[in-house]
Amino acid sequence: MSQTWNFTAPVKRFSIEGGMHYLELPNEFAEPMRATGHKRWVCTIQDALTWHCGLLPTGEGTWFVVLSKAKMSAVEAHVGDWLNVDMVPDTSKYGMPLPEDLEDILADDPEFERRFDAMLPGKRLNAIHQIASAKTPETAAKRNIKLMGDLGL
Repeated sequence: MSQTWNFTAPVKRFSIEGGMHYLELPNEFAEPMRATGHKRWVCTIQDALTWHCGLLPTGEGTWFVVLSKAKMSAVEAHVGDWLNVDMVPDTSKYGMPLPEDLEDILADDPEFERRFDAMLPGKRLNAIHQIASAKTPETAAKRNIKLMGDLGL
């Protein structure tokens, strides 16, 4: 079983216009976490909300996890609040959960799976996110079809 990293982290916001919210990881946790070699993580805040994420550099020697407004709202967090954070390495095949319809296509079509697996990891994560973020089943279906076309199928 993977190690769980537990700490508190402040909610911050980048100062540029439209700057995103984030959790700044304490250096005493960020460096050993990065040293594990894992690129993707499963983050839980306030024992209430869990999602898959990556550690990103601030450019100032610290590391952070993006915190969307929806996630902040779900746990009633604001800039300046300190949140309880649990992180474990993401050991899933693709670094995030697959939408059920995409999972079905991958299981049913070996050539699609082969081409999907050959995508660069970042492009693959983006494709999964685009399909998973569809607000309607029709939009998800269109995005699945587009992905198949993009892969030459």
